[in-house]
Formats: sequence, structure tokens, C-alpha cells
Amino acid sequence: MLRMNFIRSPRITLTVKVTFNSRIPTTPYLVRFASSNSVNITTAHFDACWPQLRQQGWQLVSMAEKSHNYASQSIADSSGRGIEKIYTLKDYARTWAFLTQISMKSHAARHHPYIETQYNKVKVTLHTDDIKDLSPLDLDMAQSFDKYAVGLVKKSASK
Repeated sequence: MLRMNFIRSPRITLTVKVTFNSRIPTTPYLVRFASSNSVNITTAHFDACWPQLRQQGWQLVSMAEKSHNYASQSIADSSGRGIEKIYTLKDYARTWAFLTQISMKSHAARHHPYIETQYNKVKVTLHTDDIKDLSPLDLDMAQSFDKYAVGLVKKSASK
């Protein structure tokens, strides 16, 4: 017999307890929803952060136009705004060092960017699927990623 109990708490944690046989103890499985990411960005917050991000090389993109470029179903159904940047790193080892840093930051925040990578290039797109737009977390993560890239990014040739 398969019996599932769903218990909700105020922190939006869903506890699923699966019981196959009442004589066998089971461990509850926790599924957490990233509700903190699901807040629309205010115009004031965007206007305060965007000039610095744009100066650092971030671009505002339409997620509807990008949807055909990704195999992920979540981005294929996306619309709204996103921000995107291409980092050109010094070499392959630094590329993977940077990828490791941004992946750990993203995992800790439970907010995962779309990432494309080549030998020494990393393209990062930030967008909150839950609200189909930018959230404050997207801009905060963009600033963090720029800090991680210091010392790893290839210097552009001066004219």
C-alpha cells in the first residue's frame, strides 16, 4: 500500500512522507519551494542597480526571444525580462574556477542561471521563471558574479 501525507508549514516547505508498509519506518522527504525569489523587482531597485550592471557589460534581454535557444522546458515557456553577460576568461582552468564559484552561489541561493560555456567563454542569463521577470535576487547575483570574475577575466587590449 502506498500512502502519501502532505504537510504544509508557513515557510512553504512541503513534507512528503511515503509509507509502503506500516511496519517499515520511512524518512520524510522535504521539497522546498524558492518563494523568496518570487518577488517582482521594483522600478526604484532596478533603476538604482541597472546603470552599474550595464557599465559592467550586462545586457537586458527578452526571454521570449531567447526561448528557442535553450533545450530547457522552463525557459522555452518563459517571457519577460532577463539580464545576460558574456565573460571571456584567461584560460580553461579559470573558466571552470569561475563556473564552480557561480554554481555554488546559485545552489546556495536556490536560484539557478542559464549558463552556456565554451573553452574560455561563459554566457550567463539571469531570470526568475516563477514570476517570468527579473527579481531582486537576479541583480544581486549579477553583482556577485562580477566580483567572482575579478582576476579571472581576460584583459581587453587597450587602444
